[in-house]
Amino acid sequence: MKKQNKNLEKNRKIVRNYIINNPKATYRDIKRDTKIKVERVYVNMKEAYKDAGVKFPRTLVRFPKEKRREMIINYIKKNPDTSIIDIRKNLKINPLFVFKSIKDAFKTAEVKYPIREKHGALISGVKERARKFEKEIVNLLKRFGEVKYQVKTKKGIADALVKINGEKYVVEIKDYKVDNVGFTEAKQLNKYLNSLNCKKGMLICNFKNIDKFYIDENEIIVLTKEEILRGGIA
Repeated sequence: MKKQNKNLEKNRKIVRNYIINNPKATYRDIKRDTKIKVERVYVNMKEAYKDAGVKFPRTLVRFPKEKRREMIINYIKKNPDTSIIDIRKNLKINPLFVFKSIKDAFKTAEVKYPIREKHGALISGVKERARKFEKEIVNLLKRFGEVKYQVKTKKGIADALVKINGEKYVVEIKDYKVDNVGFTEAKQLNKYLNSLNCKKGMLICNFKNIDKFYIDENEIIVLTKEEILRGGIA
């Protein structure tokens, strides 16, 4: 019995920390990243959020079909280059449960469906924009210290490694136009940190809803381009 209680508290701690680090986490997010089913450690998602001291997100509330249609239509109008993945991630709604197809959703919103390559990727201009943003951030980081670009690790290639006042930071740069970086991106960066035996990392993006992530013994700070321009770094 003591062992069961110990395992229960251990799993609850993992879920609590995940929610604190990712305050809009869904049931699927938690299950995918922690391998824990919420209902096995809590009565429901609301109880898990309450235990973590985080307000239960409005986006996790089940809306009527007409309300979900309205939310998707408004989102498409504001983000005409969006995709199914973006809508699911940001609204926590699967548009295919509400519309016949993603093209039907765009048609209903009276927005032209964007031309895409295979597998739903946007045309190459988006990739070029991301590369440009990445190089721009790297050049900004050079104002603060020594920068190594495209650093190989056993877990992949980190965007940069910067040394500021004797402290090393592994850097990951994300040119998300509508998304906030989340726990998934932090986990990716954490792999680079462990591979390079470094304790601090930077996630640099356009928007954010959290300032820091703590994973294992590592600290990951989240910065926007504007913050770097103002000198608010490290």
